[in-house]
Amino acid sequence: MSSADLDRIRADQAVIRRAAGIDLPYGRQDVIANLVIAVWGALMTVWVTYAPADKPSTLMAPFAVLAVILVFGVALSYRRRALEPLYWREFRLAIVGGLVFLVANLVDLWWSWWTGAPKLLSGASTGFFVIGIGLLILAVSDCNRRHGLGIALPAMALGLVLPWCDSTRQELFVIGACVFFGGIGTAALQMCILRSHRLETQE
Repeated sequence: MSSADLDRIRADQAVIRRAAGIDLPYGRQDVIANLVIAVWGALMTVWVTYAPADKPSTLMAPFAVLAVILVFGVALSYRRRALEPLYWREFRLAIVGGLVFLVANLVDLWWSWWTGAPKLLSGASTGFFVIGIGLLILAVSDCNRRHGLGIALPAMALGLVLPWCDSTRQELFVIGACVFFGGIGTAALQMCILRSHRLETQE
């Protein structure tokens, strides 16, 4: 049997595994995406450290960059949804979960403002901690999602640290740091799992 035949068989096996849902729900592009998010987290910490203190609105500027990154990621994944349906399903799940969490926190911020609560992101700390626990349970129970540990632990830490922050600048700095460590940790775990999975399928 020629090498071309072996490659064709491996490709067919990969298609079958993805169709059956037993293949890993992420690939190298997800590793790159998490590294990009980690870079954004690092830039956030630098930005909020040196941004002008007399213009609090400028502290939110990195979120515009994050929005562009997310829109680009959604568009790219949507274009490849027919070729990589498993990746698209996983990405769509993450986006929907993130949007639900964002809307919930926006409602909480509005409620805090309307009722006169003095602390920004008053309910986000609990939300981050609960999300971290959920991701931790998912990572432990599903071997294909062990990479969730990379973001679960920083999310739980973020939930514990946020209530101790005294200003918006401190809160955004902590968020940026947790995003950085979460992105790096998730990407590292994904690379290890992908390498192990690739070696297993080649045997």
